[in-house]
Amino acid sequence: MWSIVLDAELRLKHCRTGIKALLNSNLKTNMNKNLKNYCFAVIIINWLKQ
Repeated sequence: MWSIVLDAELRLKHCRTGIKALLNSNLKTNMNKNLKNYCFAVIIINWLKQ
């Protein structure tokens, strides 16, 4: 279980880093929250597909 959580956190970090690189570095906090939620949803969906 913990390995899955750690893997998801690592992927989330990469996901956020990738999106931030595409957008401006000075994102609004609200947008940051939305990105985090979106990335996490993508990770969960991908994990469920396995």
